[in-house]
Amino acid sequence: MNIKVVHSLMLAAMLISGSTLAAPVSNGGIIHFTGTVVEEPCVITQNTADQIVDLGSVASRELAAKNDISIKVPFNIILEKCDTTTIKSATFAFTGVSSPYEVTALLNNGDADKVGVQITDASGAIVPLNATPTAYSLALTAGSQNIAKFTAHMIATGTGVTAGSVDTQVTFKIAYS
Repeated sequence: MNIKVVHSLMLAAMLISGSTLAAPVSNGGIIHFTGTVVEEPCVITQNTADQIVDLGSVASRELAAKNDISIKVPFNIILEKCDTTTIKSATFAFTGVSSPYEVTALLNNGDADKVGVQITDASGAIVPLNATPTAYSLALTAGSQNIAKFTAHMIATGTGVTAGSVDTQVTFKIAYS
């Protein structure tokens, strides 16, 4: 065999084997992509669809008498990309387990006793729990964020509130018209 052919074959073999002997490749991981396609007239912004509202620390003496409340903490539900050709407003309903001592307050699942959480709308009116979505209405504007403003606060559901954690949750639904 011709020496040039042998050298060419050896060079080709080295190049092929060199590329397989390059830096080791390790297993990486898996990336999951998720999302939702909705047939809703508006899209709820991701940061307001699921949220945590920190009601802070409140001294039990501030909730000494039944119906005493803590400072109101604001939270929003933001709707965007609304199709206002067919709908003009949104109404909200909140569903959760009510306190047996105050039906307008959410039952506390934490270890503080005789305290619940109450929600109010932008006007300060108490939002009824487990009602149809009619209590609070928001006029919708196309091409902008539509912000439904609410507040939440602790409420004494009886006298003798005891110290401890406050933890509850509520789900919301939106009806469009």
